[in-house]
Amino acid sequence: MRRIGLFGGTFDPPHWGHLVAAERAADALGLEAVWFVPNRLPPHKDPRLHAPAEDRLAMVRLAIEGAPRFAVSTVELERDGPSYTIDTVRLLRARHPDVAWTFIMGEDAFRSLPTWKEAAELVRLVDWAVLRRFDDGEGRADRPADPDGKREALGEAEPPLDGDWPAFSGPIAATVVEMPRIDLSSSLIRTWVRAGRSIRFLVPEPVRRYIVERGLYREPAPESVSDRGRPARSHEL
Repeated sequence: MRRIGLFGGTFDPPHWGHLVAAERAADALGLEAVWFVPNRLPPHKDPRLHAPAEDRLAMVRLAIEGAPRFAVSTVELERDGPSYTIDTVRLLRARHPDVAWTFIMGEDAFRSLPTWKEAAELVRLVDWAVLRRFDDGEGRADRPADPDGKREALGEAEPPLDGDWPAFSGPIAATVVEMPRIDLSSSLIRTWVRAGRSIRFLVPEPVRRYIVERGLYREPAPESVSDRGRPARSHEL
């Protein structure tokens, strides 16, 4: 079967840290491709302080342009109402039965899995890759990947919610992908744009130009219809 990684996020905006993480996961796990999956803004986010869905989607396309292993999927933006990972996974499995999916995420998000909708079923349907950042300067991310994958029972090693994993009979095994620590975040970039600071070299240059040309993040923007309804462009993958 084909092995493809799913890398979800708001990507508001996408930056070099996202691209490095996706590349590291693809290399370490031997993935054929990594699909970036922009999601809707969570209900608690103020839409006036964030880019509309169509702009975030456009920026992801610009960020991954020229990277042959990267693609973008609008599967989460296509649906009305709340968007749950379990629904995304079921839809992708139905559309692409020849693919074995690997969900790529950070450790904090991974440890919150018991709170996700139908978490026990979700764990069964996909593999898990957890990004672990290091900053010891020893260049460990350049080591050859273990051909069998470095799997750890992260749920057992450090369970969330005071050790309560009621939905699972045991720990969740995940492949740990080490990557260099990059102290960069989308929120920092938005803050710098609003403050009039340069974000050159923090994001891919086409993304920077798009932000400047569209005037994103400088002033509170009106709520986007696309964050509630369907995106302007259809599903690509």
